[in-house]
Amino acid sequence: MAFGIDLVLTTLSKTSKQVGILVLSIVLTRYLTQTDYGTYLHVQLIANVAIWTFMLGIPHSVYYFLPKVRQQRTMMLTTVALMMTIAGLVGISVIAFGDQLSNLLNNPSLKNLIYITAGIAFFQIPLAIYEPALIASNKVRTFIMTDSVFNIGFFLVILIPTLMTGDIKTILISLCAFHGIQLLVYLFVLVRTALQFNNSNDGDDYRVREQLEYSLPIGLSQGIFELSRYGDKVIVSHFFDPATLAIYTRGAMDIPLLNIINNTIDNLMMPKLIEAYKDKCAQSLLKLWHDTIALTASFMYPSFFFLVFTAPYLIPGLYGDDYKEAVPIFQIYSCGIIFRVSTYNVIVRVIGKTGMMAWVAAFSETANILGTIILVKNFGLWGAPFATILSYMIIVFGYLFGISRRLEVSLAAIFPWRILFGVGAIAGIATIPLIPIHYLIELGHPSLGYWPALGIMAVVYSLVYWALMRFLPVLQENHREMLRSMLPSRLRILI
Repeated sequence: MAFGIDLVLTTLSKTSKQVGILVLSIVLTRYLTQTDYGTYLHVQLIANVAIWTFMLGIPHSVYYFLPKVRQQRTMMLTTVALMMTIAGLVGISVIAFGDQLSNLLNNPSLKNLIYITAGIAFFQIPLAIYEPALIASNKVRTFIMTDSVFNIGFFLVILIPTLMTGDIKTILISLCAFHGIQLLVYLFVLVRTALQFNNSNDGDDYRVREQLEYSLPIGLSQGIFELSRYGDKVIVSHFFDPATLAIYTRGAMDIPLLNIINNTIDNLMMPKLIEAYKDKCAQSLLKLWHDTIALTASFMYPSFFFLVFTAPYLIPGLYGDDYKEAVPIFQIYSCGIIFRVSTYNVIVRVIGKTGMMAWVAAFSETANILGTIILVKNFGLWGAPFATILSYMIIVFGYLFGISRRLEVSLAAIFPWRILFGVGAIAGIATIPLIPIHYLIELGHPSLGYWPALGIMAVVYSLVYWALMRFLPVLQENHREMLRSMLPSRLRILI
């Protein structure tokens, strides 16, 4: 029970931060000029790339080594020192290469903000070991409490100066000071936790070299995956001005709830998938995976069709009419939802072939970078989201091809193609009633407003999609049972 509560609270804490970031993006687009908002994004881009590139997988090594080594105090303090050293080197590098970064991102304003940018990166890098260190030390509640407080603080330190001044430099100084205070608090908690450990006679000897040998491959794989989130934005920054980047990022955005659904379903099914494969039976594993994919698709595919159709209302409704140019970018970028019916690496982890993750990530990121450069040069800004979708396709095909070889099954049998086609067809057909609603609003009630229009369309689409899924034999009975298990007893009749 305690584990379940901790899991829920941790998930809620992380979800609240993602929602807060989305809300802040709405506020920033309305109170800053597009150029200033693009500059804010550039600072965050530099900091995020620096963080994920140079953490070297060390936070993951804490989960593995801290519970098993004898010198736990030594390990935690050494790891803190390692992260502080890396942070210092990264901060100095950002300052040293400030002019080059400014030229790469095509933003001269960054030269005057480079010390603040370096400070934000420096303060954030050591924060990455806070969660694994406290969880591995069985101090989950301490992590949840402090993480929640600082999530609220993060929201406020950007919101308040934005509303009061609207000055980009003031906002970034406020953010830098906040992360500095956060680092001091986290270091205090980490050192106090480390001092509570005593050397034990049980366990392995701690060696820094062994820790780094374990962490570096993970850091390489994770770094590639994380950098794939930023590659297109770096390239767009290089070829266009900060205002154009601001428009692009509001189109090239993920919907937080969809990522949560995707990852949560796979994480919840992970133990069952492992159980299904305990006898190395590929068919048992694939059947359960296909059921999971059908469940995920029943959420993802209607989300895709609804978001693409209503994008002309959603984007300006969120960010204002100045960001209408982001609508086609959002529609193209949302095509990636089609592929998010699984995380795919869940099967790779189950069968124990995690090396596949690094190869797929490296190949897809290479294709993403080259594809973005080529398509942007030939088709302008629209080329970037097309390249991102191409990289999604490569990731999916790479995983499916690798999994099919490992499990010795054909590509036709590795995926529930027929069910996905059926769910996709139903989700697409459900948009048909929205077409006359759209024209009625445009012709008869143009002053209705974006959000009332979205509300009407959401109700109509949900009812039509539910009716089609409820009464047409698209899902099998076991799929319906999985959906019913997620609902309160009184609502299960709907499925």
